[in-house]
Amino acid sequence: MSSIWQHLSSVRPTELIETRLQLHHALQIIVSAPISFLEKRADDSHTNLEWLPALEALGTNWLDTRPRGRVRFALRPASISLLAIDERGNVTSDLALDGKTVDDGVEWLRQSLSAAGYHAAALTTKKHYEIPPHAVASGKPFARGSGEAFEEFGRYYADAHALASYVATSRAGASPPRCWPHHFDLATLITLPEIAGRSTRTVGVGLSPGDASNAEPYFYVGPYPHPAPERLRRLGSLGTWHTDGFVGAVLRASEIVPLADTGRQSQAVHAFADAAIDASIDALS
Repeated sequence: MSSIWQHLSSVRPTELIETRLQLHHALQIIVSAPISFLEKRADDSHTNLEWLPALEALGTNWLDTRPRGRVRFALRPASISLLAIDERGNVTSDLALDGKTVDDGVEWLRQSLSAAGYHAAALTTKKHYEIPPHAVASGKPFARGSGEAFEEFGRYYADAHALASYVATSRAGASPPRCWPHHFDLATLITLPEIAGRSTRTVGVGLSPGDASNAEPYFYVGPYPHPAPERLRRLGSLGTWHTDGFVGAVLRASEIVPLADTGRQSQAVHAFADAAIDASIDALS
C-alpha cells in the first residue's frame, strides 16, 4: 500500500483544527444538493461522499438523470475548492472558496444546478444534523492562508481512502469507503456474520479528522455493540484503546508523522488496522 500512500509531515497534527473546521463547513455547501434532490434513505447514505482519487476530492452521490446528464459535486481539500462534475467525470465548473463566503458557495451551487437542468429554487441548505461551529457560518470568508494545512488535509483523506479500500477488499462484509458529512470521517463498515439471538455486529475502520475527544486527526477501528473494555486484547506498539464515551482503537496522527519514511507510515497504519480489527472481532465473538 506504500505505493499509494501520501506522506504526512508538513503540518503538526495539533495545528489542523482551524483547517478542519473550515473544510467541514465547506463540505456542507455541496451536501445541500443531494439533501435537496435525492430520495432520503433511512441510513442517511444519500448524503455521504466518496473520495475521487483522480480529482483528489470528496464527491457527492450522483444526482438523478436529467436531459443534460447526471451531475455530482465535490470538495477538493487541498485548494478548498468546490467542483461540478459531469457524467464523464469532467469538471464543468469550480469555485475556489479562499476569500469567499458560504453564501458565495451556495450561489455557485445554484448556478451549477441550473446549468445541469435542475430547479435551483428547490435547493435547501438546512441540515438535519449539527456540526461544530465556525465563524464562516456567520459570513466570515474562508481563508486558505499559505495552503499548506489544506494540502496536508488532502493527503489525510487520500490515505484514509487507501486504508479503507484495503480493508474493503481484504475483509468479508466490508462496505465501500465513504465520507459522512456529519462527523466528516471517511470509513468502511465491516458487518460480521449473524449470530442467532444477537444484534448486528459491526466494525468501523477509517479516519476521523479530529473531534471533541481527539483534536488531531486519527485512524480508528470501532467495534459495535461496544464490548466491555476487559474483552479488548492489547494492540501492538502503536495505537491505544479509547473507552471514554465510545470504545475503539485509536492511532493518532502524532504517532504516524514522526515516521520519516512513507513506507513505514503506510505499514504502521495498516498493521494497526489489521491488529485492531482482529481484536474487535474477537471481542464481539
